[in-house]
Amino acid sequence: KNRGKLPWPIDKGNIKIHYGPYSIPGTKLRGTNPGLTMETEEKAAVKAIFDGEVVAVFDVEDGWNVLVRHGKYFTTYGNLSSAAVTKGTKVKAGQVVGKAGANADGNGEIEFLVLMENKNLDPALWIRRK
Repeated sequence: KNRGKLPWPIDKGNIKIHYGPYSIPGTKLRGTNPGLTMETEEKAAVKAIFDGEVVAVFDVEDGWNVLVRHGKYFTTYGNLSSAAVTKGTKVKAGQVVGKAGANADGNGEIEFLVLMENKNLDPALWIRRK
């Protein structure tokens, strides 16, 4: 019942790479995005989209990731320059979990995933339309 009604994890920004198969225009680069790649300002606040509990905070390729459990659903906030929570922290929707990191070009960017148990879902179907 929360599909399409949850807040964005960033206040300002947009979706740079959507969920699923993608290609980078002007290149031969192709991939499959397990979530959404979102452009925002570097160091922008990244917020939990729903109440839950932090089950992990970990480093991937020099960026912090925060994994939050919401019952059988999970959200992951990746490519953070810093994490504002630790494992076991109870979070409320809108609570800051970290700050956005930068991509290889130096622009602010986060990776945002939604999972049901261990199955990736399209996060765009869960957050409000802008």
